[in-house]
Amino acid sequence: MYPAAKALADELAASTSQTSIAFTKSLLQHPGESIEENHLLDSRVMKITAASKDGEEGIRSFLEKRTPKFVGVLSRDLTDWFPWVSYVQSMPR
Repeated sequence: MYPAAKALADELAASTSQTSIAFTKSLLQHPGESIEENHLLDSRVMKITAASKDGEEGIRSFLEKRTPKFVGVLSRDLTDWFPWVSYVQSMPR
């Protein structure tokens, strides 16, 4: 079981963006209180991610049919909007 888990972890580490994973995990851990709020949060994340260097690299690598080389680093590339938990908690109900 360990070899299969290690192989999957290695594949994910080589082909995913650190910042995209951080946003995704945060959306799962801190969802909005309604479908509409989740849509707003998800849309904001997609806009931020698409405008990033990793977003550009993801599109470029897909079009060139190659493994992406993501350069995003959590400590440097998460926007000031992250985490948005305080934003969600302050939204009018």
